[in-house]
Amino acid sequence: MSEFKFACPVCGQHINADSDDAGSKMECPTCFRQIVVPQSPSSSDPKLILSAAEAGKPRPMQTASPVDPYQRTQGPRSNPLKILLVLAALCVVGILVVVLWRKVFPSARDRAKAAAAANVLAAQVVISNVPWSLNVYDLTFPDTNAVGRVLDNDFICQKSILQGGVLTLRQYRQDLPEIKVVIFLPPRQTEEWRGQTVTVTTNDSVGPEVELRWNKDQRTIIQTFTNNYVLKLEFGEPADDRISGKIYLCLPDEARSRVGGTFNAEMRTAPRHRRR
Repeated sequence: MSEFKFACPVCGQHINADSDDAGSKMECPTCFRQIVVPQSPSSSDPKLILSAAEAGKPRPMQTASPVDPYQRTQGPRSNPLKILLVLAALCVVGILVVVLWRKVFPSARDRAKAAAAANVLAAQVVISNVPWSLNVYDLTFPDTNAVGRVLDNDFICQKSILQGGVLTLRQYRQDLPEIKVVIFLPPRQTEEWRGQTVTVTTNDSVGPEVELRWNKDQRTIIQTFTNNYVLKLEFGEPADDRISGKIYLCLPDEARSRVGGTFNAEMRTAPRHRRR
């Protein structure tokens, strides 16, 4: 028989007991609660104090190590991959919203760009319907804005000017080469060209000078023609400082340059001196 100490599970009172009393019930001398004497320890260490169990209740589970009351509870850790996926999804949604908004409510600039692109596309389709021929009687004015092929480039007349007897058809879009078709007609006041018709055939020894200007690589290429070309030109009635007209021009260069269609030229005052 050997003595050992144990503690009351209710009040913590230290109680001495014999090993033969293990498993028996007794009353705590301090709190008078019924407790069950624990089994005697296998170690004889006097500092080792066991804890009894209260009668009628299960023995409390012993923890392997005490819990630090000052230890902070860690919350759930953030997942960087989930955060990146959420940000990517938000970016995609934002882009879709902007695209849909611009489609439903396009700005004035977007509408202008769309109209210009549509005009260029339509003009490129019409260009194939502007044939080249040196027989003036085979040529019929296309009922579209003046287009064609000039110096082996598609040409779309975007601006036309009649100044005295000089008619200029110009292409100046940034995504297309800058090209000018200049026809030096007989010198007249601009208003005098109303209702006038000019016809030039290959049988004419000398006709109005025709000049092609093409800006390329910061230099200007010029080709000039005075005969062996075909020109049909009709002017309409002036209105609001502009004059309408129709043109069909076929030149004898290697690229078979030609321009056909309608124009609405800005009328400008003729200078005192001009090139013949």
